[in-house]
Order: sequence, then structure tokens, then C-alpha cells
Amino acid sequence: MERVVVDLVEPPSRWRPDVIYRSSLDVVVLVAAAADVLTGPVGVWLSIGDDYPAALAARDLKTLSHLVTLAEAVLDGPPATDAVDLVGALLDGGPVTTDSPAGVLREAYSLPVPPRPVALWRRTGDHLVGAGVTLDQVGEGASRYAAITPAAG
Repeated sequence: MERVVVDLVEPPSRWRPDVIYRSSLDVVVLVAAAADVLTGPVGVWLSIGDDYPAALAARDLKTLSHLVTLAEAVLDGPPATDAVDLVGALLDGGPVTTDSPAGVLREAYSLPVPPRPVALWRRTGDHLVGAGVTLDQVGEGASRYAAITPAAG
């Protein structure tokens, strides 16, 4: 298993399927704007923090999943572990009650659910962890991750 991460500074001239797109711009808007030219599943890399909490990321992923074939999302930032749990629960349709560093919710619903499952990854150092698999960063920069070891707990 391998994942390629592409950093966007502007919309690309050619969108590629099976890629995780990341950007300092609003990657959700960039990918949504390309919905008519995307030919296959894609992923997005979201930076979770005070300015972009997990609940907003869940909302954006749900919206994006109805516009493109969204296969996966990487959640990055200090609260990534808690954010994956919160976003995952919100993508399932709720009700969600949680009190974690990623957010406090009481009997929250977030509908409609994505039309197909969205795999969630969290970045931990040089690794992407999710769905029972750990992908280790390989090569120069953060552009490629490959399965080397099974996920730990």
C-alpha cells in the first residue's frame, strides 16, 4: 500500500486520481471546484487546530464526499488522534456525544452521511496511521508514504 501526497499552490492543470491533495490554500474548495474533471477517487490533507476544528473538518468532508469520489482524508495537527475519532463519529451520522481536546459535542448529528466510506488517517511524525495500517514516509520530503509496519494500538 502506498499513498502519494501532492502539495498544491494553485489548481493543477491535470488532476490525478488516487492522490491525497494538500495545500496552504483551502484544499476542500480547490478539490470541490475540480469535481467535473476528477476521474477517480482522491483524498485531502486537512490541518486541524484552533482555526479549523475537527467538527468543521467533518462538515467539509461530508460536503466534499457528495461532490467528488472522496476516498480518504489525512488529519494533521496536535489534536489529530482525537480529531480522527470525532470526525469518524460525525461521518457515521451520529448521535455523537464527546468531550475531548478535539471538541465537545452533546447528542450532535451531522447528516447526510457520505455516500461511501471515507478512510481517515492521522499524521504522527513521519507516519500516517489509520485503518489498522501505518504508512511510513519514504523518499525525500513528505510526498510518498508506504506500508512498512502494522499499526500500533
